[in-house]
Amino acid sequence: MSSNPPMETESIPRLLVRFSGPAIAGLLAHALYNITDRVFVGRTVGSEGLAALSLAFPFMLLFIAFGILVGVGTSSRMAIQLGEKDAPGAAVTLGTGTTLGLVGSVAITFLGFLVLGPLLRASGASGRVFDLAKAYLEVILLGAGFSSLGMGFTAVLRALGRPRVSMAAQFLGAGLNILLDAWWVLGMGWGVRGAAWATVLSELALCLWAAWVVFRGQDVVRVRLRHLVPQGAALRRIVAVGFPPGVMEMGFTLVVALMNRQVQRYGGDVGLSAMGIFFGLDALFFLPALGVGEGAQPLIGFNYGAGRLDRVRAVTWMAASAATVYFLGSLVVVELFAESLVGLFNATDPHLTEVASWGLRVCYAGAPLAGVSITAGYFFQGLGKSRASMVLTFCRFTLFILVPLLTLPPLLGLTGAWLALPVADLGGFLLGGWMMRRTLAKLESPGN
Repeated sequence: MSSNPPMETESIPRLLVRFSGPAIAGLLAHALYNITDRVFVGRTVGSEGLAALSLAFPFMLLFIAFGILVGVGTSSRMAIQLGEKDAPGAAVTLGTGTTLGLVGSVAITFLGFLVLGPLLRASGASGRVFDLAKAYLEVILLGAGFSSLGMGFTAVLRALGRPRVSMAAQFLGAGLNILLDAWWVLGMGWGVRGAAWATVLSELALCLWAAWVVFRGQDVVRVRLRHLVPQGAALRRIVAVGFPPGVMEMGFTLVVALMNRQVQRYGGDVGLSAMGIFFGLDALFFLPALGVGEGAQPLIGFNYGAGRLDRVRAVTWMAASAATVYFLGSLVVVELFAESLVGLFNATDPHLTEVASWGLRVCYAGAPLAGVSITAGYFFQGLGKSRASMVLTFCRFTLFILVPLLTLPPLLGLTGAWLALPVADLGGFLLGGWMMRRTLAKLESPGN
């Protein structure tokens, strides 16, 4: 397999830059969907629009969770198979993953329409905020499949050693979203529905282009029609690897929903609007570190499949270091310029600026610790070790964040809700670092 030897032989720093750079850029492009919608809605509809998007965010995370399950499971398994020089097996994995994505997306859309109203009310939505959130999500649900499949195909492109193409697809969608938001939200005055339609159509464009590149047959992995019939063994492996990160995202969905509830309880609609601003900026300051992990994952998987454990270790610790350095920089930016950052979304409400700025500073207090736990997740995904990834996920979203989210707000009010995030960062750092060191030591011990 002549196209992939550089993943086994090229210098680790150069490979990590080559794979992580496009992944970071692609994730930032994807983040622009969230940021752009919130900026345009915040400046046209106002704080109620921001509160509505905050309530809608957990539902969108469910679509992302399924896309992660399929994308990570498929791409991780393909990376290992390519490292083992098993191109036919990778074709079976890709075909099975594609069919899983199609069927699952249809099911998610159908179920979403059935439970949308009751779940929004259970989240605390009422009045105009409820109406705006429902109007936004009714459109978003129509494009849920495009979002999930698009994420899956861009992950597959990275596993095929084509990170720049993956990045280009994501920038295509992000650029189109900005143009359509400006046209429909600002120009036409369509409010939250305009923002939703802009997101759906841009995700459709991303999905179609990425799928065309994946299936046009110019890579070592060539999918035929027969490969689209799900194979039991391939399906089990995809789900086994993709389930932990998918569950992590689903767990994060529940955490976000609970956080919205706690923030609204102790900070009212202003607190909920502030949460919306945080989620918009979090995409900008958090996702690049995920890009480092995404770039590292296929390198870890390929070299693990090729038996190069020395390179697995080097990639892992270099990725953890890079993510930590990035988070240190993002913390400095947030602490120094919180008010200016909030001003991007809000130009009329000084109280909202005050609440959101303080929330940003508290939420990012533990950010430099998150680099290790993020890398740990991608490390175990790259190795195909679903159980370890599941343990890390469970602890992060139960013991490390859910407990403080339930216990701190009654004592500290709105600040207690913000503090749940740095507490989770500390717990993830300690557990993730220990698990990675232990696993690497076992892999490198004689007899393994």
